[in-house]
Amino acid sequence: MKKRELLLASLTLLCLIVVSISFFKVYASAKRRLDQVLVENVTFDASAKEVVSKEALLVAAHINKIPQVTKVDVLNLESIQDMKPGTYEITVKIYIQFDEVITRKITLQIRDRTKPVIRQKKALIIPHNAKIDWADYFSIYDTVDGIISLDKSKISAVDTNKVGKQTVVISTKDQAGNTAKKEVVVEIVSSTSSHAEKLEQPLSLQNSLKKTTAPNTAKTPQKESSAENLASPTTKADLKSPDKFTSVIQFNGQTISYSHATGANSAPDEGAATWLGKGLVDDSAPTHFIGHNPGDFATVMELYVGAPITVYDDNGKQKTYHVYEVVDVTDEGYNANDLKDDVLPRMLDEKGERISLQTCINDHINRCVLAR
Repeated sequence: MKKRELLLASLTLLCLIVVSISFFKVYASAKRRLDQVLVENVTFDASAKEVVSKEALLVAAHINKIPQVTKVDVLNLESIQDMKPGTYEITVKIYIQFDEVITRKITLQIRDRTKPVIRQKKALIIPHNAKIDWADYFSIYDTVDGIISLDKSKISAVDTNKVGKQTVVISTKDQAGNTAKKEVVVEIVSSTSSHAEKLEQPLSLQNSLKKTTAPNTAKTPQKESSAENLASPTTKADLKSPDKFTSVIQFNGQTISYSHATGANSAPDEGAATWLGKGLVDDSAPTHFIGHNPGDFATVMELYVGAPITVYDDNGKQKTYHVYEVVDVTDEGYNANDLKDDVLPRMLDEKGERISLQTCINDHINRCVLAR
């Protein structure tokens, strides 16, 4: 009997030894693998404006490459959710088989490596002896810092007493020290110059579409305009019957009349307007519609890829377009989420029968919807 008990005890001890050795091998293997592959210093780009997720951190630190890992806890990840540039220490608890834990510290750096963007808003044709307000001609935007004041930038001197062309250099930097520089030519013209008529001509769509607050709801008499430049909006009585629809646009259950205001500095107080094109549904050319938010174009914010938009042109002809892109655009015409993406060429210049709608999100960002 004693021999049997001794044998059982020996077998139990042997099993414990084997399990312990097996555990030690797993632990040692996991620890060794962790020491080999762990990246203790990782960097994320602040300009991406994306929240650092647990999964992204594990991939960046190569913890996902350790097969023995069963679970990972990141203790203070919330400290970097605002993506503010700086250096942070993150504690990571790595669980392996048998619920053993290996604790490591990861140094996480959030860096702003993207330089600001300097955009020219309109032609640099300046009257003789005029005082220059550079804010009328330039704007600076940074993906992390937002709008950078021209007061914090350097602009070389211009002699407006001298008629002719002069080279101007504008340079700026963001809080992270990323610098941007732009060299342009300024033309000083006399009042009799053939260029004088171009002084107020906008260089881009965004300069012309100056943002406003909610439109004035007070009724004001409409000024007379030539039929060539301004088509009268459809009246509310006309909007009751589709048979009478002319110069209207429909989406999200709304029927909105539009006028023509090519290159206007602002959207109309009521309804919409064509800033580019005439709204014709069969001219194989683009039309860009503008409207206010808050205002009649507020529900442009609710449009999505695939959503239908129906246009009845001035001749009463109808066409339904479908949204193929929704993008937020800066005042300078760049994708607000990727400043390397210049939206204006594909929104305004691409040929073909299509439309685009624009309304403001805030003072500097616009929602643009492209449909065909």
